[in-house]
Amino acid sequence: MTEFPSEQPYHGPDPDAEPQPEDLPPEEPDYETEPEREGSHPLVEETMNRLDELRERPVSEHGEVYADLHERLQNALAESDGEPS
Repeated sequence: MTEFPSEQPYHGPDPDAEPQPEDLPPEEPDYETEPEREGSHPLVEETMNRLDELRERPVSEHGEVYADLHERLQNALAESDGEPS
């Protein structure tokens, strides 16, 4: 045994101990299940559905879809800015 505790050899966690939450890796998000989208705007719903469809499209088509969705969302925001609150 050494004079300083920090000089003790490290043997790792006790293999017989129950894993603690801080010892477990973070959970990976489940991208296969669709998150609940309660009370969202129809345009947001449509946008999310179109983004979900990108998985089946070739990457070369993604930019066109993103640009279209971006424009539509910007137009919706501009229209909502003009509406009285």
